[in-house]
Amino acid sequence: MSPDNFALPEATIKNGQLGPKGPKYKALVITGNSNLTLEGVQYLRKYARAGFPVILSGGDPGFYASYDSRDRASVEKAISVLKQSKNVYSVAAGEVAKKLHSLGLSPRVGVKTNGTWYTTWREDTVHGMDHAFVFCDTNASTGSVSILSTKTPFLLDPWTGDKKPLLNYQRKDDSVIIPLSLAGNQTVIIGFQDESGPKVHVTQTSSAVLGGDSTSNGDIVLHISASTPSKPLSLSNGKHIKVPTGVASATKLSNWTLTAEHWEAPQNMFDASIIADKHNTTHHLSSLISWAQIEGLKNASGLGYYSTTFSWPPPKSSGKADGAYLVLPPIKHAARLYINGHQLPPLDLAAPRADVAPYLRVGQNQVTVVAPTTMWNYIRTILGDIKNSDTTPLLSIISPTLPPRSDNGLIGEVKLVPYVKLRLEA
Repeated sequence: MSPDNFALPEATIKNGQLGPKGPKYKALVITGNSNLTLEGVQYLRKYARAGFPVILSGGDPGFYASYDSRDRASVEKAISVLKQSKNVYSVAAGEVAKKLHSLGLSPRVGVKTNGTWYTTWREDTVHGMDHAFVFCDTNASTGSVSILSTKTPFLLDPWTGDKKPLLNYQRKDDSVIIPLSLAGNQTVIIGFQDESGPKVHVTQTSSAVLGGDSTSNGDIVLHISASTPSKPLSLSNGKHIKVPTGVASATKLSNWTLTAEHWEAPQNMFDASIIADKHNTTHHLSSLISWAQIEGLKNASGLGYYSTTFSWPPPKSSGKADGAYLVLPPIKHAARLYINGHQLPPLDLAAPRADVAPYLRVGQNQVTVVAPTTMWNYIRTILGDIKNSDTTPLLSIISPTLPPRSDNGLIGEVKLVPYVKLRLEA
């Protein structure tokens, strides 16, 4: 709560909002473990007099000395006066949401989830575009966000920058309600613009819907995977569409070949002209496990080239398919995906999935995933030989035992999930 932040030219009150040009805060919450300067308290009184709600949560904030704070007593007296001011409220810890609700204040981006999601709202007046950022903390969870906007929603891929129409949402008054299913550490960016989108969208969906896109004439095409029978899809035009059945089931890719590119120190570790000595070893894997579990790679670091094949299309006896998604396990560091030699766009590392339909060919198809590893598993084996300004690395000095090996590489299952296309016309 620095006075310099209060002194920013944007830190003004207009129409009951702090920072009226953005981010348009509706209230200021100060927790009991915060510290305030005298000047900071004076700014808060100024905001409150302008009609802006200030909420003190979990007790009075503490004293923070500055050049004009004089002493603790003066700050504590100023806080006492602040608490008696109009538009200043004191609540117990955990009671902020109730107080905001009683004041008639609701978030621009509301959240209902069985996990923990963090949101941020941004407005780009230059390009006429608003953005809602939603981040899922640690564990996978489901729920919905309710966003106050009358503009057309779309999805922005945070990894590629691609813009796609949002196919599944509901309108309620001036809000858009969007169901989400997020992996741990996944980010979703929802954009809003004053432009026309598809003529129809889904308002009640099914777990069989993997994704989709829009056509040039405003229709949408959904990608439907195999699933147990479900309720019909509900559309914004009031229609109900039966979910197609008889789609080929997902298959797990196996029999991987790993070519491990080892990065090791040159014979002369102090020759800075050589980045690393590199050599390859080949490993056949029935399942994708960590390098730390593979003989010959436990203390290795470098790049892993994983490859396998699958046949396309699926046998007619197993069901229909117009295309497929390749679904990877969460990626620890980074990865590049290739299908039949074609590099695909960047993957969402928290929920890596790619529509591979444009790259499929009849017969055998090759999948290649290139995944780097951290250097620690190798560095820990030569730590005693490393010098930092002719001294032992600090880690060796401060820690009696070295950190253990870390899991590296592509770990888990890779699945091929076929889909059929369902065109929805307005």
